[in-house]
Amino acid sequence: AMASTDNAGYFFNWSTAMTNFAASSTSYSSYTNASKSISGQSGTWHLPVQAEWHSIVPGANTNIRDFVSSSNTTAYKSAYITPKWGYNSTTKAGVSESSWFKYVSATELHAIRFLGTDYCSAWKWVWSGSTLTISATLIGSVANSESAASSWYSSNWSSVTWGNNDSKGAVQRSFYARGYAGSSILSSGTASSASDAAASYGYYWSATENISSNAWFLYFVSGHAFVSPKNKSYGFSVRLFRDN
Repeated sequence: AMASTDNAGYFFNWSTAMTNFAASSTSYSSYTNASKSISGQSGTWHLPVQAEWHSIVPGANTNIRDFVSSSNTTAYKSAYITPKWGYNSTTKAGVSESSWFKYVSATELHAIRFLGTDYCSAWKWVWSGSTLTISATLIGSVANSESAASSWYSSNWSSVTWGNNDSKGAVQRSFYARGYAGSSILSSGTASSASDAAASYGYYWSATENISSNAWFLYFVSGHAFVSPKNKSYGFSVRLFRDN
């Protein structure tokens, strides 16, 4: 369900992605388990909604690197977006986000997110070549203030456990530069590296419409990542989320 890391990509226009990977009867600005089975993978899966993409890349139409810069290396954001993740009674209502961001370099950004909640976690986004790697680890409660976040970062960041570690509440996922196709290649479902900008850009559909002709998607390129709407006629790739 996700484009591979070689020079071939697999593309779906929005309606095809919805047919294959989303539930058939729901408002796609909200949740419903699609319960799609993926060969070789346990559990069931769904095409994420816009708010679920915000759980890993916050800010609608805002590049997350623009929160900070080399001249303004930290930034505190109070309750500026409400992402959602998972399909259970606790999380599907969403959690207002207050976060503290730290500029590390043109290709690395750190954050302490969901300050003052049970979901408080350390995050980092690392761009390397055509890959964006996103890591998150639960860290326990940190007060919802700039000073508390800054203090925690100075004292504890170097000891954070990264990668995939259930006992630490740690998750790490890589996203690959795939998913931009013109209508001429949508019929075949594949494209070469030249036509899908395989070395530069990542485009992944969501199940959420913006207007009748547009749907929201995750976009990234070196040093940039945001969630934005795009015309449904484009053939973006698909990254599925596990049903919970």
